[in-house]
Amino acid sequence: MGSSTASATAHDVTITADIFVGNFPEFGNTARFPPTQISFWLTQAYAQLDACRWDTALDYGAQLFAAHNLVLSDRAAQAAAKDADVGEASNPIQTATIGGVTNTFDTTAGSIDGAGQWNATSYGQRFWALARGISAGPQLIPGRPVPTGQLGFAVRRRGPGW
Repeated sequence: MGSSTASATAHDVTITADIFVGNFPEFGNTARFPPTQISFWLTQAYAQLDACRWDTALDYGAQLFAAHNLVLSDRAAQAAAKDADVGEASNPIQTATIGGVTNTFDTTAGSIDGAGQWNATSYGQRFWALARGISAGPQLIPGRPVPTGQLGFAVRRRGPGW
């Protein structure tokens, strides 16, 4: 899924819109998913994901992040085309009635506990699962020193490491 370099910084965008569409051809419709919008979400992903923590999964994570946000943007564009509320947050429908028939859906079956808004798309769910694995366990990240604590040694912290 694209090349990755371990030396990438938070602002190195290594996946282009063309590479992204090659990896995710469902986003190849340039009318629905303009390359500038794809590039925007990829840039956001690389700015928000910690390259040190994500390491070789950075490019894949950035693409899932972008795909999730592209789908949400497309949903907003579809709503705008119907003159509906563009930014309205919605949840899956649990019960629908058409005529005399009522269907009830298990809206929790396809969701991941704790994933919040990432459950809104399958790309977000894949991103969440990947992020959970990447952020599991401790990691020493160089940064500003924190005073010696109960363990008797100082650690350096740079902040949350998506």
